[in-house]
Amino acid sequence: MIPNLNMTRATGVEHVWNREQLSWQPQLNSWGQTSVAHIAVAGDSSGIIGADAAALSGQLVAWQQLARLGLISPEDADNHSQPLQQKLKSYQGLRRFIDRLYKPADALRKPEQPETMVCRCEEQTRGQLKAAFDQGHGCPTS
Repeated sequence: MIPNLNMTRATGVEHVWNREQLSWQPQLNSWGQTSVAHIAVAGDSSGIIGADAAALSGQLVAWQQLARLGLISPEDADNHSQPLQQKLKSYQGLRRFIDRLYKPADALRKPEQPETMVCRCEEQTRGQLKAAFDQGHGCPTS
């Protein structure tokens, strides 16, 4: 499983590599704020965190946005979010355990056979992609 990064990539949000989940994810602060002003991310677009943690991250983003809009004070946002932050940290500990327990084997992540389908949408095999890279193509648009 990987986070849905379509929107965060399209808006220029900075991403970081998550070694435990073996995927990219948006770089966020504890409120879900991204590197782009006025863009915050919650749920599985922020990383694979599970349904309960995703709901908590949505609440944290909402408290931050209410404070940023001046509808509540930053102190009120902090007070309301502290229990949510603590609960989210407990979920993140469990997530790290699950990520380590179910880490996919390298053989499943790095196919060796040229006929292995790598991209179902574009119907591209490992062999086809390797041939394109060998010709100097570095990404789908080059």
